[in-house]
Amino acid sequence: MEATGRGEDPQEGVTVERDEYIEAIRREAGMMAASAEDGLEADVPSCPGWTVGKLIQHTGQTYEFVTDIVATGARDEEQDVDPLHERHLEMRKQRGADFAQSSELIPWFRDRAARLVEVLDAADPTEPVWTWWTPEQQTSFWQRRMAHETAVHRWDTQSAHGDTQPIENRLAVDGVDEALTVHAPERLSEPGGKGKGETFHFHCTDGDGEWLVRINADGPDVRREHAKGDVAIRGTASDLVLFLWQRLPASAIETRGDAILLDRWFELIPPE
Repeated sequence: MEATGRGEDPQEGVTVERDEYIEAIRREAGMMAASAEDGLEADVPSCPGWTVGKLIQHTGQTYEFVTDIVATGARDEEQDVDPLHERHLEMRKQRGADFAQSSELIPWFRDRAARLVEVLDAADPTEPVWTWWTPEQQTSFWQRRMAHETAVHRWDTQSAHGDTQPIENRLAVDGVDEALTVHAPERLSEPGGKGKGETFHFHCTDGDGEWLVRINADGPDVRREHAKGDVAIRGTASDLVLFLWQRLPASAIETRGDAILLDRWFELIPPE
């Protein structure tokens, strides 16, 4: 496919169906809650400083916020989203500092997940709503984003108890695509220095999925293609998406070429 600007249209890379996203949120949130039953006070190795309880609360609060954005049809950041944000901050204060260790936390999380699924399932993917990503101001963005948010945090929760399961293949391939085409341009770090044309070839070893990313002075250019890069990063789709979110170290994947460039990747495009 011929690409223009900074690369290919991120929306054209979506290969997962809307219903798959909805089912993924339902499934992954259920697995997340089940893992949390093993202990809320356990530290989450992939999220330093966080306990399972804090992660469950954070994810549930994200569900609440996104649910309200979609349910109310919020479009304008200043008029619609900012008041929602203020209301949600007040709700969090009212729950108190100990809510992350409360016996009410997991039932509350399950309820918030169910409500999110209900709202996203009923929504038209093309319905205009506010998102933090300017090119896609519609509900489909949140259907995709919440599926990946939940999958990664499910893995985080399981990692606290030493029993992680990989992210389902089709969802993981789409997660790599989202990380490269949506998040990478948003997270480009000016303090880390501008790109000098470094090329990174990401290759899924368990199915279709290849991307060539060139970090130019004005940002990343992403192409969905097989091409030689300065460094090749190979692994299962699940391992690649977890690597891109710095859940797995470089030793967990296969690299070919200039492996030192992997450090450069996270200097240029740091995780959130």
